[in-house]
Amino acid sequence: MVTFTKTATHELRSRLEHAEFDGVRDHIKINTLNAYGYRRMHKQLSSTRLLSSSKDKFFAMRNQLRPILNKYPHIKEVASKNGKGPRRLMDVMDSLKALGFDHTTDTNYERFKERLDSIQGSLARQMETQFDLLTQLKVLESKTKDSIEAVADSPRAFYDRFFRFWRAAVASLHAQLTFTFEDQKYWCWLDLRSPDAAGKTKPPFSGAARFDHILVDEFQDINALDLAFIKTLADRHRASITIAGDDDQQPVVKVGISGIDTTALLL
Repeated sequence: MVTFTKTATHELRSRLEHAEFDGVRDHIKINTLNAYGYRRMHKQLSSTRLLSSSKDKFFAMRNQLRPILNKYPHIKEVASKNGKGPRRLMDVMDSLKALGFDHTTDTNYERFKERLDSIQGSLARQMETQFDLLTQLKVLESKTKDSIEAVADSPRAFYDRFFRFWRAAVASLHAQLTFTFEDQKYWCWLDLRSPDAAGKTKPPFSGAARFDHILVDEFQDINALDLAFIKTLADRHRASITIAGDDDQQPVVKVGISGIDTTALLL
């Protein structure tokens, strides 16, 4: 059972204590995607560093990413200043992961543009926010048009002035075993869906480790990364997916990522 907050996790666990669940309680695991990713990450890696505070993010941007920043002077200028700039750059990096961008496959402008064009509805407004933040930080040049039109009109500028840095920075932090909360999902998703060391497709889970069914609670709170993560998890386990959510809280929008869209899942 997948949900997106600790509060919802505790509520679901309390419901499982009711007598009608006596026959299945021991076969059900309740997780947030972050918790699932955290456990999987720590089974495979040791001495990881979690960027859990603004101070940690500031340090990582200013120091751990210094070799990458040296290649992008206009971003280094922002990262070198005191204040909120370094942390905001880290926040934009995490937001691109949540929006479905993938540093391992969106490796050229055409792939980036394809992903950008697939972003619709409420996710488009989130992309607009990232453009605004980078414009305020002067990583991107100011535009006379409103932001969402500027994103559509200037994808090349976004790619050249930030996205290329983003790809290199994400890879560098991973190599240093440094992760954000969003990375608990992002890196677990990449690990689940990637080939093994020999380049072969990883086989489905089987036996006691396999989940037969995945129930997603509060589906209206999902983002593109969550959706891709859940879909990949279901594929690896050969599990069915059931979703529960309130479509009055957030419109159902198509998410063009890896052939998945929420409309198809709802049907």
